[in-house]
Amino acid sequence: MILIQYEDVSDPSLCTVGIENLIQTKGIEWVYNGNYGPGTAPITDGTAILFTTIAPEDPDVPWLVAGDVVIDDSAGGNGDGLLQPGESVSLTLELMNEGGQGAASVSVVLSSDEGVLSVVDSTAAFPDVPSGGSSQNTGDPFTLTVSEAVPDTVATLWAHVTANGGNCTSVARLDLHIDLTSTGVEHGETPAVFRFRPAYPNPFADDTRMVLALPSPERVTVRIYSASGRLVRTLVDAPLEAGRHVIPWDGADQSGSRVASGVYFVRVEAGSESASRKVVYLR
Repeated sequence: MILIQYEDVSDPSLCTVGIENLIQTKGIEWVYNGNYGPGTAPITDGTAILFTTIAPEDPDVPWLVAGDVVIDDSAGGNGDGLLQPGESVSLTLELMNEGGQGAASVSVVLSSDEGVLSVVDSTAAFPDVPSGGSSQNTGDPFTLTVSEAVPDTVATLWAHVTANGGNCTSVARLDLHIDLTSTGVEHGETPAVFRFRPAYPNPFADDTRMVLALPSPERVTVRIYSASGRLVRTLVDAPLEAGRHVIPWDGADQSGSRVASGVYFVRVEAGSESASRKVVYLR
């Protein structure tokens, strides 16, 4: 086992932390040049990082992890459900309890070191989260503002969770996409990377939409599958030009009939790239 402990951390914004072999051909990375890996918590005063081959035990305590994130910009933006420059938005977070007992008196403090985002209302109270269940801060959403002068980017937020009178804590990472546009193809600026954004709204009753960003022209297929893997509908099967494309789905199958309520998966393939998103349809 390799244990790294930090007593005082002044500025971790450009640090790199990890381990590697002697000839630098294999390694495990925690943070590189200030960019954290998926599921890693920020390095602050008192942080300890343990590298080990021993599998973690399932703790018999509340273990709250982040689920779906819903953006509502109907009051301070254009109402398309995306983070865009100049908007003020409300953010609702789903917390899922993967521990062995319920979580009560749950509160979350949202923070960000990103210059493109400001957290105006950073604290929210959540309903109790039973073991195996989930809850959302629908009645107490967070409030964010987005800088006017930003390009497309991914902004990282940290949700610091406290439950059961402060006896149980955890940290969840949220990666939020900031868009310059959300409709059609934006000519004059080609996306730098392939992206398939989460559906919004989600869950949905009437229709939902996903945003696909293509850095180059590709033959694209977008298909809807049921939870059992059955093909429900093909939304796109055609060449698309580079740019941003909105992919809508109205909850209908290939014959035009409304599907049953439940969980569905949207699968996109574009050249060598592919991605999947989960959507929930409610009739």
